[in-house]
Amino acid sequence: MNPANKLAFEAHVTEWLLEQGGYRRVKIGNVGGEPDFDPVDGVDTVDLIEFITATQPKEWNRLVDSG
Repeated sequence: MNPANKLAFEAHVTEWLLEQGGYRRVKIGNVGGEPDFDPVDGVDTVDLIEFITATQPKEWNRLVDSG
């Protein structure tokens, strides 16, 4: 796939996902600080913490309080 077609395809997929509710937000780089993505562990730390605090608040608070 040539680069122009790839960019158009990526833009189309992103637009569709946003319209259909497949993404809550689109991240473009890291603004003013440490990178969100840890390539060694293969995880987006900001999204991970956001998910844990939303889905397991009691357990998360217990862990934070123990440290």
